Amino acid sequence: MDDVPEAQEFSRATLARMLRQVDPDATLRDSTRVDRGFCSIYRLDVRGDEGTECDT
Repeated sequence: MDDVPEAQEFSRATLARMLRQVDPDATLRDSTRVDRGFCSIYRLDVRGDEGTECDT
């Protein structure tokens, strides 16, 4: 069987930079790592440009 790589852990700063690539006006409020095998998955709490909140 093939070796499965470990999920990569991202710092808060890295997640904030990735979020700004998608929406430059969004602000990362919080992040939670979700364990799903070898995939790097995070649940993000985001504040939008007009003060709206989104849990992604």
